[in-house]
Amino acid sequence: MRFLWLSLSCLSICLTGCGTNPPADQQAQFEAAERAFKDAESSEEYLTVAGTYQQLIDEGLQSASVFFNQGNAFMRADRVGRAIACYRQALRLAPSNTTIRSNLQAALAQTGGSDPPDSVFCKLVFWQNWIGYATKFYLATTLLAMTALLLVAARIKANRTLRTCGIVFSTIAIVSAAYDWNRFENRLSGVVIAETKAFKGNATSYEPAFSTTLAEGVEFTVNEQRGDWVQITIPAVGDGWVPTESVVVY
Repeated sequence: MRFLWLSLSCLSICLTGCGTNPPADQQAQFEAAERAFKDAESSEEYLTVAGTYQQLIDEGLQSASVFFNQGNAFMRADRVGRAIACYRQALRLAPSNTTIRSNLQAALAQTGGSDPPDSVFCKLVFWQNWIGYATKFYLATTLLAMTALLLVAARIKANRTLRTCGIVFSTIAIVSAAYDWNRFENRLSGVVIAETKAFKGNATSYEPAFSTTLAEGVEFTVNEQRGDWVQITIPAVGDGWVPTESVVVY
């Protein structure tokens, strides 16, 4: 049993603790963007900084720090809608980071928005918003491997407790990761970045979907995209089609 628990500990450390540093050129670009942010004075310069971070994101460097810094650059450039989208993406990776959440709240305050209440699932699985999206998959993988070892040990020792614990813990981890996959990968979200009208169809010839225009910062989920139009759902408001140039989807 000592060997078993030593193996489990090593496996857990390897799967949850290992990380990869970005390539040297991306690290240098990230540091250059940080310096440019400190030196920026105009909205145009801050937008240039945000564009540099976008290049890193497009190259696959998607980290909480990159999204957070990009959001700060957009805020300085008075692009609040885009900043909200950045902070939301940063929180997916680092949901317990109070600085990111504080900046998001400041951006939402400018647009009159607010954080949606936690779902029943998140209240039951109370750690759901403590652990980052990517980390949950590492944990699920670790627990699956640990479960396999526990099942072997349970068979050797005829210990039902070991087998039951392994199955329960791995199932919870998988369900937790699958929940995040559904809300972050299977379902797109978005933010209005410029005041726009929503229509009942994907053209301005359709009737308006709402009696008022949508202001910058309004958040939504995406139902469908057709060409230059996106059908969105705004919680507690309804559905409508908006031009892609007026929104950012992530």
